[in-house]
Amino acid sequence: MIWDPRGRRRGNGVRVTDDRDVLYRLARRRYDVPELADRAAAIAWLQTLGFDRVEPGIEVAGMMDEYVDRDLVTDALTVNDRSLVFTRGNDCDRDHYFANVDDDDDPLEYGPENEASTRFSIELGTDRLLVFLERAADDPAALGNIRVYGPGQWLREALWAGTAVIPRECGPSHSDLFGDGYVLAGYERFELRPIPGWEPLP
Repeated sequence: MIWDPRGRRRGNGVRVTDDRDVLYRLARRRYDVPELADRAAAIAWLQTLGFDRVEPGIEVAGMMDEYVDRDLVTDALTVNDRSLVFTRGNDCDRDHYFANVDDDDDPLEYGPENEASTRFSIELGTDRLLVFLERAADDPAALGNIRVYGPGQWLREALWAGTAVIPRECGPSHSDLFGDGYVLAGYERFELRPIPGWEPLP
């Protein structure tokens, strides 16, 4: 069993296959996701799960971390649906939910003018998922990166399986298939790839 620097189990490290086509066929079957050929297909699939674009007035730009290229982000989609955590989520996602569900967070902590954005952030600890999609640097129709927030390790891995895009941030994965995706793409297994020189918004 491999352990990551954060102390979480990372699968057994055994290669499932060296054949890329076989890998993604197995992965799509495991995660029950179709092949998603481009960014539009990824959006359409997310919408079948209930995702919609983040409402105007909800501030999410400040949530973009060192694994998100702000200049390439084209879409921010979200869903607030507890059933996804329990019907499609894995142990990581359920642990995330139960670690946060009893927190006594106050949506008015930053004032009534920020209530909607604060409530949105609180919900990411339990029922809400947020996905940033980036276009590829050389092709606006292609998907370049995926960043998932909230109890969505299952979603991170499902989007990888459908799109074959290796996320810069892998999350606490236990999946050998997901790990093989990194290796076959030329990365270390579950390699984190923060953006060089990234700085938070002022």
